[in-house]
Formats: sequence, structure tokens, C-alpha cells
Amino acid sequence: MTVKEFTDQAEKSDFLLAGAYVLHLIEKLAKAEPDCQVSFQLCEMAAEAALSALAEECEQRANLVQGFPLVDGHAYHARVTILVGLLSAWDLSLK
Repeated sequence: MTVKEFTDQAEKSDFLLAGAYVLHLIEKLAKAEPDCQVSFQLCEMAAEAALSALAEECEQRANLVQGFPLVDGHAYHARVTILVGLLSAWDLSLK
């Protein structure tokens, strides 16, 4: 994984932290939900865009190996499990 790929992935996951923080603020500061609704909707939109891009990438790839196949064996099964979980949860949220 190159530095650019790593930073791209980090930027895509920022919406998770932002969404969790918005929910934390609602609870901790007893703010009304409408006050934070726009911020949380932006986080949801970013999450859906990232999951859509992930689904497209999975469709385009011939396999899910990352880097050199002989070294990837330890992380491969965990990666596939995480991908299946993320894409399944996203699909269920769309229904």
C-alpha cells in the first residue's frame, strides 16, 4: 500500500469519526437532534459514497489479494470477512 492509498483510505474513514462525534455531542450536551441533523446526514452521505466505491472496487478486482500473494495469507481471511460484513450491512440498510 502506498502512502497515497493509505491517506485516501484514511480520508474515507473520517466520516465514521465525525458521525460518532456528532452522536456523542447529542448525548453529552443534550442538544436537540434537529441541531445536529445536517451534520449527521453529511456523515451518512459520505459513508454511502465510500461503501458504494468499495462495492465497485470489489466488482472490478479479479481477487481480493493485497500486495504479494504469499505474504497476504495472514490478513486475507480477515479482509474478506470485513468486506462481507460492511457490504452486507450496507445492503440491508438500503432495504
